[in-house]
Amino acid sequence: QYMGLKISKAEGARRAAAGNAYIFELNERYDIDGKSLSNIARYINHSCDPNCEVDTTTETIWIVAIRRIKAGEELGYNYGYDIKNYSEFPCRCGAHNCCGYILDRQYWDLIQLQQE
Repeated sequence: QYMGLKISKAEGARRAAAGNAYIFELNERYDIDGKSLSNIARYINHSCDPNCEVDTTTETIWIVAIRRIKAGEELGYNYGYDIKNYSEFPCRCGAHNCCGYILDRQYWDLIQLQQE
């Protein structure tokens, strides 16, 4: 579970602008501030070739395996950033299919067209 304090969108935006990288969107009204040290899910990195995905309920965020994960294999999920300001978020995941940015897969074709 991605754990933390449930905060308003406005407070989430304020904390993110202040440098908190652990703000996670829960829904249209609330975010989760996952900065707490007890939130070990905050250490899961972005991957363009993920082995996990996000499953959100009305009150919780879960990071769930989408395939068998080998012992010692790093967990990763696609952070799902939108295309707005995508070039500010370069990806260094190392996946063979890495698109070069921390970007939801639905936008990959759009950035390829812009780069051609």
